[in-house]
Amino acid sequence: MKVALIQAPFWGIKSPPLGLACLSAYIKNRGYQVYKRDLNIEAYSVLKNQGLENLWQLNQPMWGDYKQVLAFYEEHKELFTSYVNDILIADPEVIGFSILWSTEIMSRLLATEIKKINPKKIIIFGGPQCTVGYFSERIIALPQIDFVVCGEGEATLYELLEALKNNQSIKGIESLYSKHEKFCGTRPLIKNINSLPFPDFDDYKFDLYLQPVMLATNTSRGCPNRCIYCDEKIFWNIFRSYPGERIFEEIRYQAEKYNIDRFEFTDSLVNGNIKSLEKFCDLVIENNLKISWMSQAAVRKEMTRELLQKIKDSGCFHLCFGMEHFSQELLQKMGKVLCKNVDFDRLIRNCFEVQLPTGLNWMFGFPGETDEDFQADLDFFTRNVSYMEYISVNNSQGFCGFTPNCYAYEHPDDIDIILGPDACTWKSKDNKNTYVTRLLKYQKFCDHLDTLKIKYSFPKFKNENELIGNYYFNCEKDYNLALEYYKKELLQNENSEHSKEYSIKCSDLLKGESI
Repeated sequence: MKVALIQAPFWGIKSPPLGLACLSAYIKNRGYQVYKRDLNIEAYSVLKNQGLENLWQLNQPMWGDYKQVLAFYEEHKELFTSYVNDILIADPEVIGFSILWSTEIMSRLLATEIKKINPKKIIIFGGPQCTVGYFSERIIALPQIDFVVCGEGEATLYELLEALKNNQSIKGIESLYSKHEKFCGTRPLIKNINSLPFPDFDDYKFDLYLQPVMLATNTSRGCPNRCIYCDEKIFWNIFRSYPGERIFEEIRYQAEKYNIDRFEFTDSLVNGNIKSLEKFCDLVIENNLKISWMSQAAVRKEMTRELLQKIKDSGCFHLCFGMEHFSQELLQKMGKVLCKNVDFDRLIRNCFEVQLPTGLNWMFGFPGETDEDFQADLDFFTRNVSYMEYISVNNSQGFCGFTPNCYAYEHPDDIDIILGPDACTWKSKDNKNTYVTRLLKYQKFCDHLDTLKIKYSFPKFKNENELIGNYYFNCEKDYNLALEYYKKELLQNENSEHSKEYSIKCSDLLKGESI
């Protein structure tokens, strides 16, 4: 049986998709033919030459809007139809799509076109968007989708393929949604991930990605932390790590096979298992393996100067810490269990001493944050300004957001918040912590880092008043306040079409209300 694994837009452009590479290796090892296509990078390589490169910017909201994606698809129908024809010419019996919020709509449109041409093709959706419950139930209800694989997909996909190949019942296959069989419960995660084969990156067109190509891989699955804003926990509810020897052997294998020397560990954290991380670094250094790599990491006391030196010597060119805040009390409320008793100042100075390029993720206005807590953040950067040469701050433009599937979104009463219409517009029950207060903290934070000449990733908002106006208009329905801020924005930027439009809307709404 032949299986096609497809990555639709929108996805990254710097490396081939890892998820499909893992699935491909798993079912190839069990006798299946696999045909992989990264239509995201193929479309990008064509459409960037038509001035559409900006559509592949990080978190471009268009990809989550059905009307906008449909218009985009129709405008470039000839291109996407050619991709569909290529897939059908390859003649797979089963076609699987990797689904994230940003790829779902394009995948649905491509699946519809496939079914229109050949209704006998079996369409499977799987990936991060396909969690047990609402999302998968909604997706399986779509007429063009035959099956939805939930969660960790290797074993479920293989069992489904075996049933289809042998014309057997799918009844009893865990973590699988279908049109006719009842959901049979969630499959336990693979305990020994070391038994999994190395990811298979064959078929990908390496020359289309940003050069030099960076290959994605993992050191683990899951995370020991319990961050209440993290929506990955529903997907990886336990932490499992590869031994350092396995990580090293996989990197060496992929480097030789694909002539690649740049890698990104894309798991939640590279240092969930300190012994494995140190062993990997030791082996790279001892074998003189010439690679460079980057990853995310948790803040924890085991990140000593000696280990950071090994990380640097093994080729790490960027390590991004999920620090988020200076207050230990708030970090524990967040669920960052690993950072307990960490000397943050010492960590920063150790990174400086070994000259390790480092990122610090930072958020603003976590529930319970006081003005004193925020000032402590500013003070942290002030007293460490001399040690920031190799550090950049990833200041969250979402401030502090709670998305579906994360603990805070599912249990807002536990942290005394009221959810808003989107992830970033929640407010505290006492109304002291709102989108507006978090925005103003973000702006002040940027000003402070500018004064200290510390590098940070995202700029200060130039349309502050318009953003506040949007909040009062869309979330609070306070059209008087919204109008006030839109007018302020127009005084600064009389060409702001959005503020002009919404000023008129506010005026019309206020005329029809008793105020």
